[in-house]
Amino acid sequence: MAGISFDRLEQQMFFAKEAFPEQAFRVEMADLLKEGNAKRFVGQYGPVLKAMKPEVAATYFSLWFAWVCVAMQYTISHDHATYDFSLRNLKGQVHLVNGRPRWAFLLHDADSLSTPAGDRNAWRKQVLTSFYALEVAPLLTSIAEAADIGVGQLWGQVATRMHYAQDAFLREATSTWVRQTIEEDFACLQQELDGEVFGRKRNPFDINFRLIDNPRMPEEPYRIKASCCLAYLTDTGHGYCYTCPRMGEEEREEKRQKLVAAVQASN
Repeated sequence: MAGISFDRLEQQMFFAKEAFPEQAFRVEMADLLKEGNAKRFVGQYGPVLKAMKPEVAATYFSLWFAWVCVAMQYTISHDHATYDFSLRNLKGQVHLVNGRPRWAFLLHDADSLSTPAGDRNAWRKQVLTSFYALEVAPLLTSIAEAADIGVGQLWGQVATRMHYAQDAFLREATSTWVRQTIEEDFACLQQELDGEVFGRKRNPFDINFRLIDNPRMPEEPYRIKASCCLAYLTDTGHGYCYTCPRMGEEEREEKRQKLVAAVQASN
């Protein structure tokens, strides 16, 4: 993994150097661009999630694939280089951890790096534009069509996760210079790329989130998600998330009180 430390991607962004021996299934990301393959994937992934509708497989997939987007943003800011995150270089694997499905992403070629040859800002914009226009947008569109769900709902999952990751990057910044680099790189993603790069009317990362109380860590408020993940449509008893945009305020307050009580009971 010369040139980039793979440890952070492996420890927190669900990348792996080698496949896990026990897996529910695996899939080549590039194969999901084909309609038949995308439909088969949705049909295969749904039962693993205990999904009651195929749309759930699409939202959950986008939420996990968001880690690939996070990994690209992280390497650009921290390593001033990035891997080849094209779909043809990515394989995904679903395995069970304590009975719950978890993804792992693997790179076929981890030695092919993109680095700025001259103007870093121009390089950054080029790699982000290429990644989102040629890889992410077609992938999310294919999965959305296979599951018969609006692709905007999938972009909402990716964007929400990316903003939380950005928070983490900034909290962990080791210097003012590192923090400034992280902020500038995210501003490029959020403000310098037109909506057409993502196949959308507007940039899906350019969002003003509504914030709500975080009973566990009051100093770090939660965001109302950009779109619903459809967890309530799984046969798990999960219901609506506390941060679900579909939840009414009365119901959210009830859930908040339960979270507060749970936190107090654990202290």
